[in-house]
Amino acid sequence: MTAPAVHNPGGDRSAPAEALVYTTLVPVISLGGHFGKLPSTAAAGRFVPLPPIFLNDPRNMLDWTVHAGPMRRRQAEGAERAPAEPIEVPRWLDEVRAMRGRVLHAGGRRPQFFDAATQRCYDTQPHDLQAWHIVARLNGQIVGCVRCAPLGTSDSPLAAILGHEQLNQIVASLGATPEQCSEVSRWTVDPECGMIGLGYDLIAAVWAFLADSGFRFGLAAAGTAGKQDRILHQLGLRYLEGVEDRWSATFDDTLRFMYAPFEQPVEKLEPGLADMRQRLRQASD
Repeated sequence: MTAPAVHNPGGDRSAPAEALVYTTLVPVISLGGHFGKLPSTAAAGRFVPLPPIFLNDPRNMLDWTVHAGPMRRRQAEGAERAPAEPIEVPRWLDEVRAMRGRVLHAGGRRPQFFDAATQRCYDTQPHDLQAWHIVARLNGQIVGCVRCAPLGTSDSPLAAILGHEQLNQIVASLGATPEQCSEVSRWTVDPECGMIGLGYDLIAAVWAFLADSGFRFGLAAAGTAGKQDRILHQLGLRYLEGVEDRWSATFDDTLRFMYAPFEQPVEKLEPGLADMRQRLRQASD
């Protein structure tokens, strides 16, 4: 079955790619790598009081950008690409993929995210080229990102996992059309920023961005080993009934399928939506 037609902002919608979607949030104690050197007690895992600026709101130090993948940008501009024309990966996307690779590699738990040829961690997917990427930077370095796209792009990770027929059934069960749905993936936070609420901000950002872009629902797959699905559920995502969990050997985790009802945010998320709408207003590249 071919992928459903999807509202523009949308893209090419043909066969799915062999790709998996994964969401991750890794909280830790130390913030030293990005916020400056902390006392040695941090390395020992003992509590270290943060400077007053952090107690106010360290997230005010973050810079936000909404990047469009090369194919997404071309579609928005109405430009066409010749079939044999190569797609240049912009620097920002290379940095996003490197940051995701470091987090997903998890110190060797997922060795496939280490590229032996280049001797660095890396996470590359064709879907990146057709998606929007909401990126948070601290001192010029990417510390958080989340990826989103209209449902049913040619390299859709969800279509690769579930198939287009089941995606159509999910859309119908939500009382929606394919044009009203999007997919969200690669919710990733630098471990050194896991304690400042960046994961919350990323969910609020992608929720606000997609809702304001005219989508009613966002579909996602979340890992369960680190309780990512429970975190997302607390922030307003709901479990898709009748959709079985899937084990992913690639990610060494069980994936659970969820959806975000953009018209019905939970009370806990509403302050973040207002804040991120303001932050993202001037953040598109």
